[in-house]
Amino acid sequence: MNNNRNRTGLGIIAGIAAGAVAGWWLNSDNGRKWRKTNAERIVDYGAAAKEAAESGINTVGEKMTSAVDKGKDYLVVLADMVKERLEDTADIVDDTETAMERGAKKAKQTISKTSAKVQKSMSNGSH
Repeated sequence: MNNNRNRTGLGIIAGIAAGAVAGWWLNSDNGRKWRKTNAERIVDYGAAAKEAAESGINTVGEKMTSAVDKGKDYLVVLADMVKERLEDTADIVDDTETAMERGAKKAKQTISKTSAKVQKSMSNGSH
């Protein structure tokens, strides 16, 4: 534990010393030139970083918009498919209803004919 305190203390002293040396050098003529040159570069790097970030945001936004548009297109296709299936089902129901009506009409005709025959037979048999 004592070693860790010594190392921490030495690290703090080294950091203070490095900061003092850097401060002294940055205030020298060479340090001022270096700051001016690098300040322009830092501004350029900052602008480039900002542009890259904005471009990345725009790209993400464009991809999200594209995904939403694709989703909308898929839903339109899906809705059309469902509508088509419902229309097909309605046609089948109509056809089935028509067939049932024809069957019922034919059954009534058969019953009427059979009933007429039975009545005729009964009429012939009772005389």
